[in-house]
Amino acid sequence: MRKGEECEGMDSKDKLVKADFDFGWKKWKQVPEIVKLVLERQKGDVLDIGCATCQLYSFLRDSGWNGKYYGIDIVKHTGYEYPKAVDLLIGDALTMDFPEADTVVLHDVLEHVDDPVKLLTKAMKAARGNVLVSVPLRNEEMWSYGVVEPHQIDRTHKHSGFSKDEFKNIVTLSGGKIADCIDISKADATIGVNLWESRLAKKLTYLMRKMFKSKEYYCGMWCELVRA
Repeated sequence: MRKGEECEGMDSKDKLVKADFDFGWKKWKQVPEIVKLVLERQKGDVLDIGCATCQLYSFLRDSGWNGKYYGIDIVKHTGYEYPKAVDLLIGDALTMDFPEADTVVLHDVLEHVDDPVKLLTKAMKAARGNVLVSVPLRNEEMWSYGVVEPHQIDRTHKHSGFSKDEFKNIVTLSGGKIADCIDISKADATIGVNLWESRLAKKLTYLMRKMFKSKEYYCGMWCELVRA
């Protein structure tokens, strides 16, 4: 093939590198801890923004919850069977009208949108009771040592995680306040040591291992929000 010549039938923009992956949030192998908090804190009907394949609905229903469930996502994922009882809305959450619900869920969504304040404002207005939200936390100390945080490798993210102060400001600007907040997803900083192996001298890598041996941090934060 000559330089500049494309393979027949290949869209060079998106076929050279795989772009779609079966992430764990599409089909849970085990129930995330923050989902159990939804069952505990829900007020009745649920609006799940970024619902993926509606695994949250299935968990709630199997746990005895019998409210109405609305799910919003940007696309309908192929190859998955959606629960028949859900009210599924496909489209851009930033532009569509939200149905009212007692509880609105935004699990790991705000980092995916250009305007998190606008989306959270819409969620606060749609919620008759509370908003349950989780976001990845940014640990800049880890970054300064070259430790890669898990959320950094997701290229669909518009933001490199949030500091706690940034998130609190977003909540305030959205017309809400934090009723409860829990640090989630504890990680060992040496998770990134394999990256050091390839670019640092062995002696320096050893010292880095010793430095971070007991260093732990939280990758995310879960909050219950109410209107201010």
